[in-house]
Amino acid sequence: MSYAAVKARMDRGEVIILDGAIGTEMLRRGVTWEGHKVESEPDAIRGIHADYIAAGADVISTNTFQLAKRSFLNHFADLEHMRHIGAAHLETCASKLVRDAVQLALEARRASARSQAVAVAGAMTTLEWCFRPDLAPDETAMRAEYREIISDFQAAGVDLMLFETVNRWQEAKVALEAARELGIPAWIGFVPDWRARLLSGESISEMVFQLEPFAPEAILFN
Repeated sequence: MSYAAVKARMDRGEVIILDGAIGTEMLRRGVTWEGHKVESEPDAIRGIHADYIAAGADVISTNTFQLAKRSFLNHFADLEHMRHIGAAHLETCASKLVRDAVQLALEARRASARSQAVAVAGAMTTLEWCFRPDLAPDETAMRAEYREIISDFQAAGVDLMLFETVNRWQEAKVALEAARELGIPAWIGFVPDWRARLLSGESISEMVFQLEPFAPEAILFN
């Protein structure tokens, strides 16, 4: 219902307002952002979502930027090493935090008088560091990981996916294919340089042309 209302407005050519940063707002409110704080500062996160809705945002994004299993695994030599010395829950921690973060956004929406007009976007960035396209995994690994992460968001109840700060065509294609296969709308945002090129060196115009068959509902730029 909520995304249908936003999509109808988009189709009419109306301006749609996306929320702002979450990490920056947490710092402004005296709460540090490391670890996402989904478990330790739920009221702060819920409050930020609520304030963005009150300020007129039509789409709010979950506090899940770079929240994925790979982010935990990157602190270890490999999966066996993580299982040996890491905390027992690390393999499933990202999925749980995604679900919890989505619930905070949904709770903020339910508490608003504008609840039917606001969509909740599941926010995720590239699987590796978003400013290093050279670190991206191969396509087979990307495909499996995107399907897993998107499934977590979808099961938690988001209305759409928001792929943020994407830096190369191949990863954009895999993310959008996975969203389409799972039947969830997707927006995608890129981080270009001053020459209108992605950090991978690919041109924006080339990338937009290549994306057309994958039908993103919106293309955004940082």
